[in-house]
Amino acid sequence: MSRKLRTKIPTKTNNLKPKVVRFCDHYQRKSLKQYKTQNYYNKHSKPSHEFYEGQTIFFKKNPKDIVWTKGTIVSKTNYPRSYIVKDQNNVSYRRTSQHIQPFKSNMSSLKSNNACHNRYKSNQVYNNNNRFNSQKSQNSQFIVNKSQSNNYSLEEEDGYQ
Repeated sequence: MSRKLRTKIPTKTNNLKPKVVRFCDHYQRKSLKQYKTQNYYNKHSKPSHEFYEGQTIFFKKNPKDIVWTKGTIVSKTNYPRSYIVKDQNNVSYRRTSQHIQPFKSNMSSLKSNNACHNRYKSNQVYNNNNRFNSQKSQNSQFIVNKSQSNNYSLEEEDGYQ
């Protein structure tokens, strides 16, 4: 550095003397630093999903909105990750892949009321000290009741609340 520093922090005089730095050493350190920075930046990235013409998708009519609307891909545009999308009323929108999700065919089963119960793989209810094993039918649901003596009991109820 070979100059007088303005800081009041104590430094060694050897650090202030000029040093000759080989270009290849500097280039290696710089490349390694860039590689590490790139890896940290891309740590949680994932490849973008490619959509094809005629594919059924969900998209956001307004990118700031939280509602997803069903539509189809009409074409890919010249812009990167951008598609022309038509909704069910045949209105066209241009959206990036950030605002498009693929439509999964098994999502149509979500309209049944008991679909939320199917996500639990085991039908078990746990207490602090006890474990209740239960087998439940498709059209019934269990209600956990807590009595005044802090004991838990299971009641089966047909239908949904």
